[in-house]
Amino acid sequence: IGAGTDVAIESADIVLMKSDLLDAVAAIELSHAVIRNIKQNLFWAFFYNSIGIPLAAGVLFIPFGLKLNPMFAAAAMSFSSVSVVTNALRLKLFKPTVSAPAAPAASPKEVPACPTACAAARTEAAPEPLTRVMLVEGMSCGHCSARVEKALAAVEGVTAVQVDLEAKTATVTLAHPVEDSLLEHAVTEAGYEPVGFLSGDAPEPLTRVMLVEGMSCGHCSARVEKALAAVEGVTAVQVDLEAKTATVTLAHPVEDSLLEHAVTEAGYTPVSISDTIDPNNKGETAMNKKIVIDGMMCMHCAGAVEKALNALDGVTAKVDLEQKCAHVELAAPVADEVLAKAVTDAGYTVVSIG
Repeated sequence: IGAGTDVAIESADIVLMKSDLLDAVAAIELSHAVIRNIKQNLFWAFFYNSIGIPLAAGVLFIPFGLKLNPMFAAAAMSFSSVSVVTNALRLKLFKPTVSAPAAPAASPKEVPACPTACAAARTEAAPEPLTRVMLVEGMSCGHCSARVEKALAAVEGVTAVQVDLEAKTATVTLAHPVEDSLLEHAVTEAGYEPVGFLSGDAPEPLTRVMLVEGMSCGHCSARVEKALAAVEGVTAVQVDLEAKTATVTLAHPVEDSLLEHAVTEAGYTPVSISDTIDPNNKGETAMNKKIVIDGMMCMHCAGAVEKALNALDGVTAKVDLEQKCAHVELAAPVADEVLAKAVTDAGYTVVSIG
């Protein structure tokens, strides 16, 4: 077994990459299939040549006047090789009759960290980037650690992998939360056994709360829920018809535009998206702000400021030239710095925002 000592591996006739004795049964079945294929190739090659060689030598020319053109002889010889190779390639379709039972759905029990690992985790408790330390059985050499590293690096969301062969661990750095089952599956497919995770709890799933206009009944909420659940990366959706909100749970970051597009396609209006929404809001998201502006002299100036503010997403602006201010209505929260920058870029000075 691959998890055994180097002496045992060197002296063995067969080394099982996985810690599964059923692989020995599969190896025996495969060897039988290979021997059977070799016998088939030998039989058909002997049968084919026992007919073709006498015909090519002219044995049948004297009694029957039959002879073989050299071009046909060359083609027949090539066809013989092709038939033998094709029959041998059938071994790629080999599947063992006995396989390991499916693993239970529950994730492996967390392996408690040693005191040293716990102390290191406390000293390196930086929340970013996300890291997971996996205990892996079956690695015995540098080749094994390279295979595990390559398998984990291929998982979407993994930015770096560091394998410690002596400690039998793989430290995975994540760009965003990734389900433990995906990491475990990658290691299993590489031929090794994931035992558990030594440090850090599984990252909390991301949530986004969307305010949706147009829902009036249970049918509406069901349509919105179905539309959002169909977006890739969404694991759960909960619609609150009274609050006009849809709480979306994500397996990994998903662009807000994709969620908004799904709701729009379902026939409803997405108003805003944020991590949380005030429960007392009840759908009233419009906010008013007054921006006092210096430097506006004429209608052209007022039009330039109004155009700059209206170009912002979710902003409706009306400029009062006499009062030297702009009345802004926001459909979603917009930072004061963003409003001020829009006015400044238009060539005017923001005195105050309130």
